[in-house]
Amino acid sequence: MQADLVTVTSERTISVLEERHGMRRERMHLLTQGFDAGRQVEMVPDTEVEFEDDLLELLYTGSFYSFRRIDALLEAVVSTAGVRLTVATIAPPEVLVEASLNHPEKVRIIGFQPHDRALDLQRRCDVLVNIANDDPMQVPGKIYEYLGSGTRILHVGGVDGATDLITRLGAGVCERDDAVALAAKLREFRDDKLQRSSGTGRSASVETIARYSWQALAASLDDRMQAVIRR
Repeated sequence: MQADLVTVTSERTISVLEERHGMRRERMHLLTQGFDAGRQVEMVPDTEVEFEDDLLELLYTGSFYSFRRIDALLEAVVSTAGVRLTVATIAPPEVLVEASLNHPEKVRIIGFQPHDRALDLQRRCDVLVNIANDDPMQVPGKIYEYLGSGTRILHVGGVDGATDLITRLGAGVCERDDAVALAAKLREFRDDKLQRSSGTGRSASVETIARYSWQALAASLDDRMQAVIRR
């Protein structure tokens, strides 16, 4: 490769290019997806989707694919007292629809939500759910959006690169796709919320996640490009 600078989207991609193609790390620049640090939080209460103080409120926002299964989490939610899962999606899988019909007090589907409203919901719930992709080099863009909310993340499964990121930042918990293990984690989160009496606390610190804002990412890329030009 003759390029002066190569942008990549994950740390694992950098490692692969180093090992497979002998590319020097200093020629690569990590450019992930991000979140808008300048966005103002909606202060008007949302009366359509309410989160209860005496429940551990989980939220998943986004799409489902064949590799992104929610079966084990649903089993864990249904079997755990004091926990509710809210899902904002335009096309819920059949297993999710069935769970919401059989256990409406535990699982609710709120359909498609405009992006701004989804972001507000992410800031109001107790735990954000992410389900791992099946590509070890990928970090789903949703993860960076979740980071911007400051809400703790429960990452289900451990195949994609999000596991490394969440663990390194201390932004949440990564748990295997197993109903028993997930139920144990939900009980831990629930008890933590009840003891705090004010939610489950923030995930990573504001300073830690600030580097993943669009503003910080743009400034970092600009610095690298200016350095390349000067060379």
